[in-house]
Amino acid sequence: MIRRIGVEPEQVRRTRARMADLADEIGEARHRLEVALAGEGRCWGTDEAGVAFETAYLGPSRATRSMLVTVEVVCQELAAALGRLSAVLESAERDAGRIVA
Repeated sequence: MIRRIGVEPEQVRRTRARMADLADEIGEARHRLEVALAGEGRCWGTDEAGVAFETAYLGPSRATRSMLVTVEVVCQELAAALGRLSAVLESAERDAGRIVA
């Protein structure tokens, strides 16, 4: 029994577009978050409770914002890789068609 694995270049291209859109959405959400946080400043105050909150908040907040940048970049890179893959698949299909014909 011969099994065949197939990939549709058009499906890969559609997935590339969805990944690019996702990267854009993440970037827009990240930007809105940064603007909102910058607008609020250190709104928790400098009293004992405010200092305790800041100590617990700032590290995870920075890490989360950094991770959002990373996810945005990875989605952009994945979209680019999927674009290259779809081009290679289309080229392979054309070449295979010429060999068969």
